[in-house]
Amino acid sequence: MAIERKIVLLPFGLDGLTEASRLACQSHIIKCGGDYARWFEGDVPPDYAPRCPELARFLRIARHVRHIGNDGLTAMVVVTVTSPISAIFRIRADLLNVFPSLQETLWIIFADRKGQKEFALALNMFGRLQGELGEAPIWTVNGSAQRYLILTPDAHDPRSLRWKVSQLTGEMDDG
Repeated sequence: MAIERKIVLLPFGLDGLTEASRLACQSHIIKCGGDYARWFEGDVPPDYAPRCPELARFLRIARHVRHIGNDGLTAMVVVTVTSPISAIFRIRADLLNVFPSLQETLWIIFADRKGQKEFALALNMFGRLQGELGEAPIWTVNGSAQRYLILTPDAHDPRSLRWKVSQLTGEMDDG
């Protein structure tokens, strides 16, 4: 059984990435099972405040997307902000507060080349990486069940990505 195409939630959007990184991110998301026809980009700033209008707008749009509230397995969340790292934890908590089913979905962090060294240090400070940053590792947050697939602009083997997605989601991949 192949990995089902998933709704893609990008709360921070792709605008903060270089053109090359944006194209790499889009390609990797599709390799991971993202459905380009069901792609929802927000414009939440990395240092957003609790009642941020951009977050409220993104949540309002997401509430109208079929299946997000019912079955987190039909969606994936892609975080494109890596600094401050607290933005990753905050956006996850805010999305889970509205959509508890997203706890079971695929969470991806796309790390642009800019700031990768600092991001790698933060990842090791707050969790455990299974693999090297350029090899699409899985990151487990200390003291929690939170796991993320970390993608970079580097070329990632599609079979390896599908295997890691199936490892994180429990979906079987025959491709």
